[in-house]
Amino acid sequence: MSKTTLTVQQIVPAGTEITLAAANADGSNFINNGRTFLIVKNDSGVSVDVTILSRKQCDQGYTHNQVDTIPAGKTKYLGFFNTDRFNLSGYADITFSAVDNVSIAAVTT
Repeated sequence: MSKTTLTVQQIVPAGTEITLAAANADGSNFINNGRTFLIVKNDSGVSVDVTILSRKQCDQGYTHNQVDTIPAGKTKYLGFFNTDRFNLSGYADITFSAVDNVSIAAVTT
């Protein structure tokens, strides 16, 4: 298996039905325009860490990944992601500490 590219779903005035995809053990990426956020649903029995890989220093001068913990049975909305800090060739990369019963969507406005 290899990293999957998430299709970024556009929110429109008439409404958008968001489709979640299964998290991939090898990670995922998405086209990041700086207005893209992630929906991560954790239907597993354990907390899952979602890591967005940093490519450059943050505004405090450090290069560090953004790690968000999704508690068991919860859904979180993550973002927005600065394009200068997180993008590599227009894409942001995501990894997961576990993927069983975890789903994700990339959404933009």
